[in-house]
Parts: sequence; structure tokens; C-alpha cells
Amino acid sequence: MMQNAMNMLKNPQMMEQMKVMMQDPAVKERMKRMLQRLGPDSAIQGAEGVAAGDDEAMDQIWERMQQALADPATLEKLAAAASSEKFQSRMADLAADPTFTKAANSYVDEMKEEVRSSRGGV
Repeated sequence: MMQNAMNMLKNPQMMEQMKVMMQDPAVKERMKRMLQRLGPDSAIQGAEGVAAGDDEAMDQIWERMQQALADPATLEKLAAAASSEKFQSRMADLAADPTFTKAANSYVDEMKEEVRSSRGGV
């Protein structure tokens, strides 16, 4: 799963799709629930506020993500970072963290359920 996420950072077409997804309020709510599941010890800056129920903290994280997706230089840095040993090590650590894995799997399950519901249960 983490390798797929790293490959997505390198794919310009996928980054364009992420920009579109970021316009969907359901994505923001799903991410908020994932950050709440991670709890205050998450490595994501501001996530401790989200875990404590602070909607403004989520808005700040969301805004940073949108700004990053809109900046080609930042996207290039993300793609380069995804290839670094340090980043890959951090991703391996996250993949081994049962709290992160559970939160990420819940996020994916919610997304699949939304897609099924939008297709009429197909």
C-alpha cells in the first residue's frame, strides 16, 4: 500500500486527480476521521488538534494540502522526496504502525463504500 502511495506522488496524472478529489467535501471529512483515529501522536503537523476535535486545525491541514497541490515546485519536491531513503524508511515505519494501518484501512473502506453507494450498491 505504501509503495503504491509513493508511486502516486511521482505520477503527474494522479496528482491532477488528487486536485479534483480535494474539491470534494466528503474527502475532507473522511480524512478528518482518519486523523482522529490516529490520535494526538500522529506525525502530521496539526493532527493533534484534529484528534481533539478542533475543526480549525483540520481546515489548516486541508489548506496546506491544497496549496501544495497547486504549486508545481512543491509537487516536484514531493516526487523527489518519495524516492529518498529517508522517506521510504518513514513510510515503512508507518506501514508497520498498527494504529496508522487501521486508520488508513478505515479511510479506504469508507471511500469504497461511498463509491458503491454512488453506484446504487453495485
